[in-house]
Amino acid sequence: MFYNNLIHNNKFFSLIENYYKKDKIPHSILLYGKKGIGKQGHAIELASSLNCTNRSNYLSCGRCHSCIQLKSMQHPNIHFIIPFPRKKILSKKDQPEKALSTKDIDELIKIKKAKIIDPYSDFNLQNANTILINSIRFLKKELYNTSIEKGWKIILIFEAEKLCIPGPESANSLLKILEEPPAKTIFILVTNEYNKILKTIKSRCQNFYFNKLSFQKIRTHLDSKMINDNDLKLLNKIFDGDFNLIKKNLKKINDFNKKINKLFEYILNCNSTSQNHIYFDKLNIDKLNWFDYMKLFIIVLRDLQILKSSSTIKNLHLKKNIETYNKILKRYPNAVWSNCISSIEKTNIIIKQNVYFPLALKTLSIEIKNNLLNQTQKSFI
Repeated sequence: MFYNNLIHNNKFFSLIENYYKKDKIPHSILLYGKKGIGKQGHAIELASSLNCTNRSNYLSCGRCHSCIQLKSMQHPNIHFIIPFPRKKILSKKDQPEKALSTKDIDELIKIKKAKIIDPYSDFNLQNANTILINSIRFLKKELYNTSIEKGWKIILIFEAEKLCIPGPESANSLLKILEEPPAKTIFILVTNEYNKILKTIKSRCQNFYFNKLSFQKIRTHLDSKMINDNDLKLLNKIFDGDFNLIKKNLKKINDFNKKINKLFEYILNCNSTSQNHIYFDKLNIDKLNWFDYMKLFIIVLRDLQILKSSSTIKNLHLKKNIETYNKILKRYPNAVWSNCISSIEKTNIIIKQNVYFPLALKTLSIEIKNNLLNQTQKSFI
């Protein structure tokens, strides 16, 4: 194995085994699914396997010359294509790296090193919003040049949906290669946004969907001494199974629990004053932490909705807060919890559109209070 810390997608590894048994390696594969579930890590695992000289059970050894080259990100037959920032206008003859500043290059080196150690680490540059057509042009030259190394030429394209942003030029250029790929060449495309990939590219790839990681798999790969089950379930819910974000936020779990307690205080006191937005102000919410707070708020509201409709704690996300939930339900017997959730989701969209933040905050406060008391809503937006 190339990685010893990758949560295996067994169906994917069975697919690799089937490729080798039938001696039919597809020329292009598209891996898609939620963010942070190991798609890029599995793509690198396949890339290492194809050129490994000491494979075991169809997987790479991690120790041969080819594997060592990949671990140093210096393998001449394995090419990584990722989005680059559009800071400079390039001519057709310019190498794509010319678009990068010295700071970008340093960052690129750093994220490559991190990716070799951790299959879930972010492999993207700041403000990188497109896969440059120059990346595809220079790829063509590389593919048709004679390689000093034997074996497969492998192209890994991460965030493949950005082949089509801002226009489809890069995607169309890649499509021409996919239609008639050179011998012993495989393209592995990875995306979190399958719907943004051109249909013509999808049709030329073997498409493989990655399911979200189960809680049990996440639990198995994290030391129980680091975090208990209840707190891990909370992080899993907040970050929608993104294992990279879950790991990054393990030490912040106490902060998340404090925020939840503040939200309980806000809800319980929401009907104690006509100026209910004051309680939102006490939460110290700003644009930077808004979405974290709202994820927590929605988790709390969904629990209240579940408890009101079924009176069972089995499906609650925050079971340990059952006493507070019952206190809230008693205080607001007519609350329309689904409308509270809808108000937050609507406000999230508005804030992403750069509406005046204090106004959005005040409007949401009024809507939340009206829904708690089941009164006619009033909005300023």
